[in-house]
Amino acid sequence: MQNLGLHVAVKAHDPFLKRLRDLFRSVKTIDHLMIFVAILYPLTALPQILKLHETGDVGSISLLSLVLKFVFALPWIYYGFLHKSKPVIYTNILWCLGYVVLILQVFIY
Repeated sequence: MQNLGLHVAVKAHDPFLKRLRDLFRSVKTIDHLMIFVAILYPLTALPQILKLHETGDVGSISLLSLVLKFVFALPWIYYGFLHKSKPVIYTNILWCLGYVVLILQVFIY
């Protein structure tokens, strides 16, 4: 914190900042945070899915791009299982589901 020029504030609130710093240095805390992010991140595809569902306009959607994203997410799922990394597994399974929905929408509309 001293590198940020906040050494005075750090001394004034040292117990709180120490606990906060220790919390974010905890691997377990970061693991839980990354599982949360791994689930939320793929949900960013929902606006696109909903917009395609509402408008039926797939003219600006690249089917090739979606298929390639799906294909390249598959090795990441394998990698996640190989390394027992829940965030990698969850994120890529959810992305694959999102890609499948988008690909199906391109064929439907």
